[in-house]
Amino acid sequence: MAIPFAYLAPVQLTEHGGATSAIAYVARDVIDDPRFEQPLDYSHLQADLAWEEVILPEGCSPAFRDRSALAVALDEAEMRKVRTPLTARKRRPQVGLGLVLALPPSDEVSIDEAAEILRRVVLAARGSEAVPIHLAIHEARVNRHGHALFALRSIDRDGVFGMKLRDFIARVRHTAGNYDTDVVEGVHWPDLSWEVQQSYFHELGIDLVVDPIAPRPGKHLSPVVYGSGKIINKTNEQIAFNRSHAYAENVRAIEGSPSRLIETLLRGRSSLRTAEIERLCAKFLDSEADQDANAARILTDQNIITLSDPGYDRKPRYVTTRRMHRLLTRAAALIDRSGESQIRTFTGINGNDVLAQMLEWCVETRRERPLILGAKLSDCDAAKIELAACAPIAGTVEMAVTGSQDLRARGRRRDVCLRTNRPVIVPHAELIDDYQLARLMIATRQIGTELVLGHDQSNQTGVVCRHLASYAADRTTTKAALTSEDRRSTEAVRLLRAGLVRHAIDEMTHGGLLEFGSLPNWEEDASRFVVCDDPRRLKELSQNRRFGPERSVGIDLSEAVLSLREARGLSAEARLAVEATDPRNLWSALLLVASRGQNARLHVIPALARSAAELVDVARSSLPGALPHERAMRKDPDAAINRIVSDMTNDLEVLPKTTPVEIKPPRPIHATEDVRRLLAHDRIARHGYRLLYDYVGPHNVDHTENTTRALSLYRNELTRTVVRFLGGVERKLPLDPNMSFDLPSELEELEPERWDYLDVYQLRTDLRCLTIPGRNCPINPASNFAVRRLSRPHNELSRSAT
Repeated sequence: MAIPFAYLAPVQLTEHGGATSAIAYVARDVIDDPRFEQPLDYSHLQADLAWEEVILPEGCSPAFRDRSALAVALDEAEMRKVRTPLTARKRRPQVGLGLVLALPPSDEVSIDEAAEILRRVVLAARGSEAVPIHLAIHEARVNRHGHALFALRSIDRDGVFGMKLRDFIARVRHTAGNYDTDVVEGVHWPDLSWEVQQSYFHELGIDLVVDPIAPRPGKHLSPVVYGSGKIINKTNEQIAFNRSHAYAENVRAIEGSPSRLIETLLRGRSSLRTAEIERLCAKFLDSEADQDANAARILTDQNIITLSDPGYDRKPRYVTTRRMHRLLTRAAALIDRSGESQIRTFTGINGNDVLAQMLEWCVETRRERPLILGAKLSDCDAAKIELAACAPIAGTVEMAVTGSQDLRARGRRRDVCLRTNRPVIVPHAELIDDYQLARLMIATRQIGTELVLGHDQSNQTGVVCRHLASYAADRTTTKAALTSEDRRSTEAVRLLRAGLVRHAIDEMTHGGLLEFGSLPNWEEDASRFVVCDDPRRLKELSQNRRFGPERSVGIDLSEAVLSLREARGLSAEARLAVEATDPRNLWSALLLVASRGQNARLHVIPALARSAAELVDVARSSLPGALPHERAMRKDPDAAINRIVSDMTNDLEVLPKTTPVEIKPPRPIHATEDVRRLLAHDRIARHGYRLLYDYVGPHNVDHTENTTRALSLYRNELTRTVVRFLGGVERKLPLDPNMSFDLPSELEELEPERWDYLDVYQLRTDLRCLTIPGRNCPINPASNFAVRRLSRPHNELSRSAT
């Protein structure tokens, strides 16, 4: 299961290392640092290195693609600015930022696909800054994860490092009443990781969901690394306390108000997948009956609306609240009649193009003191400079409309408030979530002021979230005619990634990439690879296709029909014929054809769409972040049945639950679902688990000796892990300063790929064997049989028998 975990930490220049030690540790290699006599050698960890790359700015010297040259150059550029010796400094200079990103396991995506996810995350975070980045992926024993080291100095074409970037990735400021610095703005790494992974899954046409961020996210405690190299690890007691506290709050959220839970999980989005609800219940509830009952209770609540894709009459795939549905439907209605609601939208290939259009509009209309709003204050900086002649006021949407009472009061003191005949300009509407943007649209409509939205296509958002801004740009803007040179570029690809479906389909129609009507006869044209967007029809089409593609392409896939995911692995010269039959994967099929240009054609069946206008509506609804009014409301029949069964079961439970007096063993809330399901359903294994805790638990005065003895009795690593957990044994981590840049050790227990079926079966056997009488096990004294003496000697007994 893909998880949206990311961790960022500064890489400091010390007398023990810097960028050289960090890159050597991540690359699992040897780097010669001229400051030290001995090389930095981590080659003994080479086994888990799966992929590595160095991303350089455009035009940069290719010599820095060598990891050693890049690492040494980063440290030398920082050392030239150091005046005080490193041993005498209290604050160590920073040479870079180290990112650790959890990646999907190998049974979900390949190593090349995982590398593409890592590459997209770091490029989105880097933005337009010309800094080099070192990337690596570790196929660890437990978790697959990626590493990235961002340089904090830009580099020019000659390989010379410039000034340090102070507000790169995060803005640190001194806030009132606080002597320390606070991060007032920055990249929200879990949201960025979630959006990139979910967008990429949809692009591949695979039905995977990223593990949802819990209502109460947990804390990952990192070791404390001092400048001297001394490391202090967090204890198991701290980790267990934070886990149990977060677990209890998340269970209360799941069992509480469904509408409050859904709106917490939405986090400003218009809807979320029902699979995310099922995944959330499976993560915090052990029993399958409890999981099904709570999921059914949430999905069948009167304030919850379940949605399905148009033309897909099976169980619904999306869920939202009734309040969010009404809010976004009302905002979409204002966009559809933008002339009456005074909503104007400008879109461009980058931020400068959007600002140029806004400046021209301000000059023509002669507007004074407009209000510039953004998701963050930094989103308004460029617009405030360009529109300085109009004396604008800058602020955030939360200060003006959606924030708390204290935050809106602060906005009023800064004159960040809505007024009649005062235009509101949002230069980066694509960065504002659907909930806040809808509230802003309705508020400006009620006050009677004009709202000007800017949509930057280069941010490539609007597919899985923040689609309302893309919807406004796609519905209300007109795109100028393109030259033939522009049509040969990736114009349609950029428009699709930005959520501008209508503009992209118009561009593809002009380029002759779309064909409506019946599918062609593949036997007459055997030179094309046939690609189907519906995985259920692959086998059927493969049997009907008699002729395969020509071998001149370089790939032998005769008599085969490819999926969208497989087609992305073909060479650029391969000719594709893509069938559009599944409305859920239409956007993915359009993106594949647009990326291939004239080497691909999209054949749309009449049941899906008969014209470009109909295709636009279906393509919009195929986006995971589509607005609720673009989908069909449909109740989940399975959830209704589970709700009835759950109510009947609750009525049968007439006896009150008893509270045992004995000490209960801790619940393995951190373990995989298979282990928790075993202890929830297997009564004998649960009894053995309790006996094991009585033997090695911290309440036992001899738990240290007992834990050592219990570990010597078992060879199964999963059983030994359970023993360590119950005994409170500290995890031994390598004492290396670079360990802080690795994946937290507590995430290892969340990876289902670590323990296979045999490991769980052996754990079940070990726990059940603890309850067998006569086994003479030291963990269960009741299983020891005392040797009874015979009343008379054995020979006398034999003689009497004869």
